[in-house]
Amino acid sequence: MSYFETNASSFPGNAVCFLTTSLNGVTFRGSGVAIGPHTVLTAAHLVYDSGTGAEAANVHIFPGFSGTALPSDGQAAGGKTIVHHFKISDPGDVESRASAAYDFAVIDTSATFSSWCKMLPDAGSGYLTAMGYPAHPSFFDWDPPSYKQWETWGSATKNSTYNVFDYLWLGVKSGNSGGPLMEMSSDPGVADAVVGIVATTGYGARLTTGICNAISNWQAADSGLWTTQPAPSKAVNAFVGAENAARHAINWTGGMDVAGIAGDGRSTRVIGWQSANLSGAHNSIVLDNGRDHYALRVDATGQTVIKDIGAGTSVVVEGANYVLFNGASAHSPGLYDQIVFIEGGANSGQDAQLVRLYEACFGRTPDLAGLESWQAQLDASHMSVSQIAGYFIGSAEFALRFGANPSDAAYITALYGNVLGRAPDAAGASGWITYLGAKEAQAGNTHDGILAARAGVLLAFSNSSECLSKVAPWLVDITKGGYSDKGLLQDAGLVLNHAAANHYLNMGLIDATTIPRQGGVISMDGAGDTSFQLTPDTLTITGTANTIVATNTTSRIIVNGNDTLLFAASGTTSVSCSGKHATITLAQDGHTSIDTIAGNETIINFVSGNDRITLSGTGLHPSTEILLTPSADHPVAGSSLKFWGASYVLNAGAVGTGSAADVAVAADALYKPAELSNERLVIIGQTTSGDTVLYGWGNGYSNPDGLGTHHINAFDLKGAITLTGVHTNSMTSHDFF
Repeated sequence: MSYFETNASSFPGNAVCFLTTSLNGVTFRGSGVAIGPHTVLTAAHLVYDSGTGAEAANVHIFPGFSGTALPSDGQAAGGKTIVHHFKISDPGDVESRASAAYDFAVIDTSATFSSWCKMLPDAGSGYLTAMGYPAHPSFFDWDPPSYKQWETWGSATKNSTYNVFDYLWLGVKSGNSGGPLMEMSSDPGVADAVVGIVATTGYGARLTTGICNAISNWQAADSGLWTTQPAPSKAVNAFVGAENAARHAINWTGGMDVAGIAGDGRSTRVIGWQSANLSGAHNSIVLDNGRDHYALRVDATGQTVIKDIGAGTSVVVEGANYVLFNGASAHSPGLYDQIVFIEGGANSGQDAQLVRLYEACFGRTPDLAGLESWQAQLDASHMSVSQIAGYFIGSAEFALRFGANPSDAAYITALYGNVLGRAPDAAGASGWITYLGAKEAQAGNTHDGILAARAGVLLAFSNSSECLSKVAPWLVDITKGGYSDKGLLQDAGLVLNHAAANHYLNMGLIDATTIPRQGGVISMDGAGDTSFQLTPDTLTITGTANTIVATNTTSRIIVNGNDTLLFAASGTTSVSCSGKHATITLAQDGHTSIDTIAGNETIINFVSGNDRITLSGTGLHPSTEILLTPSADHPVAGSSLKFWGASYVLNAGAVGTGSAADVAVAADALYKPAELSNERLVIIGQTTSGDTVLYGWGNGYSNPDGLGTHHINAFDLKGAITLTGVHTNSMTSHDFF
C-alpha cells in the first residue's frame, strides 16, 4: 500500500473534506466528499455510535484542506448543519460487511462549496481510487500524524451479497473513513465519480440507487438551509386562526398555532405546500386538496414524502406529526377531509393508543384541539389512556354508536361491529363476555368498576391486529417501518436496515423491483443478534422478539430466533421455525405449510384442509400420514404400527389445559409403547380453552421412553404447539406432513 499526496486546491481534491466530530465527548477525525453545493457524503460511524446510540456533536467541515497541523474550528466551513445517517449495527473498527453496506451519512450545510463530485450508483468491480486524510500514510503508525490529503488506488470487487466493495489490491488506513472511493475517468471531458466511501480496512460501502435516492430525499428535506422559503398562504393563515379559536373555546391560553416555517408555538406549527425542516412540538402539513390527490410515504426515520399525483411534483419534510388534506380551504378554514397522524416519539405508544380510541369509540379521526387537550393530560401524567377511555365511554357521542347502558353481551357485539368491522365469532364473543363479567365482579359491579372494566376491553379491541390494520393508512407508526402508498414504495435494503434496528419488518413497504433477482440476496445485521436476509422468494429472520408482516411477494419464511411475531400473507406457502415461542398468524385464505423444530409455537387462523403442519424434531418425513383415533377401551399398541413406512398422529381427545402433563396422561391411556428406537408420534388433543395442542414423542432414532417406565411421560414430550380455536376432531391426516 502506497499513498501519494494530492493537489487539494484542484478538482477532485478541492471537493474532498477533512472532518472532525465529537462522539460521547471524544473528538474524532475522518474524511468526506462534497456531492453537491451544500452536501458532504461521509461514513455513518463518524457521526453515530452504534453501541450507545449517541449522535455526533460539533461537526466541522474543512473542504479541500491540506496542512501541517490540525485545523482550528475557525477554518471550518461556516453556517448551520444537519446530519443524516443510516443506523449501522457495528462500530467502524470491527464493522461487518452487512453493516458497512449502509455506513453512509450526509452533512447538509447552509455553507456553499465551490466544487463537488457526482455520485455514480451501482458500479461494478474495477480499479478504484481512495482519497482522504489517513492519520499515518507512511508504513509506520508511530510517525507523527498527517493532516495532508492523500490518495491511493487499487482493484476492488463488487460483493453483491452485501453491496460493498471488497478490497483486493487497495489498502486504506485509519482516518480514511468516510473518504470517497472514486472511479477515475480517463476521458478529460468526463468528471471523476464517487461510487462509494471507505468504511473499514477490508471493504468499502458501495453506492446503490436506493442509497442515492435516500440521500436525495435528505437533501430535499434540508433545502430550507440554503433557500428562501415562501410565506404561508392566506388559506393556511385562515386554518391557523380557526384552530386557535377552537383552542380558546376549550380555555387554552398557551401553545397556539404559528403559521409558517419558524415560530416558537409549543403546539402545532403549520406549513403549506413547500419543503421544510421542522423541529419540536407537534408540526402539521396542511394541503389544499383531498387525500386522493397525493401519494404518501413516511419512512422509519419520520421523513415524509408527499407527491402531488396530478402535477408530478414531490415535497420532502422531516419532523411532521400531522398531514391534513383539504385543510387549507379559504371557504372552510379549520376543517379538513382527512388527517394522517405520524407517531414515533417518546410518547408514541400512548399517543397512538389515544388516536385509535377516537376511531374505536366514535368512528372518526380526532379533532386536533380535542386530541392535543387529552395528549396534554397524558404528557403531564394527570391521566392514563385507560382513564381517558373511561371518559370516552361515558360520553353522549359514544352512546350514539354503542347504545345507552348496553348489557355486557350487547357491548361486546357492538365492539366487534364498530371497532373490528365484522360480526363476532361465537367462541370469541363468549370469551370476552365471560372475561368482562369477571372483571366487573372483581370491581364489585360498581358504576366506576364497570366503566373501568369496559375501558380495559375497549383498549384491547383498539390494540388488536385487526384494528391496527384498519387504521394503518392514517395512523403511521414509524417504529413499525412507517407507511407507503403503492406509488411511493421503499427500497428493500433501506426497509431491512430500519427493521433490523427496530425489530419490526413490514414487507408491504418494499418496492418488489428492488429485491435482488434470482441468485441475489440482501443481508442486514441489526441490534444484538437480529439479522434479516431477503432473496426473491425467501425471507430469513434471526434474533429475538422480531415482528414480521409478510406479503405475497415472499413465499417462504425461515424463523431462526425466539419470540417472533409473524403475520403471514395468503402467498406465504412455507414457514420454518427453529426458535421458540413464535406466534404465527396465518392468512385465512392461504395455504401454508408450517415446519417446527423446537416447538412452543402458537398458530392463529390455522384452517384444517388448507394449512399443514409438521414437527421436524419427531423425525417425521414425507410418507403416508395416518391419524389414530383410539379409545380407552381399544388402545393402540405401538408394536402393531410400521414406523418405517408411515407417520402417525395420535388424537388423544380431551387434554385439559394442554400442558405436557395433561397430554401425557390422556395419551398414555390410549397408546401402549413398543419400546422401539424408531417409534415416534405426533400427539394432538383438545384443550378446555377450545384449542388444539400438538406434541412430539420420539425422534425416529432412539427409544422415546427416556425414563424407561413403559408409559408416555410428560418428560418425553416435545413441542407444545397450539392451534388456537381449532377443534381437534376436525383435523385429518392431510393436515400433517
